[in-house]
Amino acid sequence: MTRMHPWVALLRLGILLASTMTLVRAWRTASELPPPPPDPRVEKSLRFPGRDSISAIVAEARRVPVFGGHPVAEPMVANHADLEVTALPRQPTVLMPQVIVRSIVGGPPWQAVLSGIPSAGGDHVARPGDRIGDLHVVAVSSKGVTIRWADSTWVVVMLEAGR
Repeated sequence: MTRMHPWVALLRLGILLASTMTLVRAWRTASELPPPPPDPRVEKSLRFPGRDSISAIVAEARRVPVFGGHPVAEPMVANHADLEVTALPRQPTVLMPQVIVRSIVGGPPWQAVLSGIPSAGGDHVARPGDRIGDLHVVAVSSKGVTIRWADSTWVVVMLEAGR
């Protein structure tokens, strides 16, 4: 470790002391300044009305030009009796067919034996990517089968023995 010359250390100390004094003087000067005068536009917008002056505010709001320089003559009031309400049609509830995973066969790649598919009778061996009736087999794992049908995706798992 090299030693610093004493004059350099004194010079650094002097610079630190001078900058600290300058900051203190600027802080004192800023705290003695009077606050700036309030903007009359802000004061006018921050007026709080009294309890009885709501009608005066509404009248003043009607005089203010809004649409293309024309003052609002009458407030817009919706007549709810004239409104015709139509309900959106409910989407039909799509129920998943009663698909049963009879067994999972093999190892990677897995295959599943499925039954209960309404548009295709009997049992079917399913591999990933197969289409059986309206069902699309997305994936087959050791636990179950991922099936896409209509606009939804289902995971059908195989129950363990004894359940």
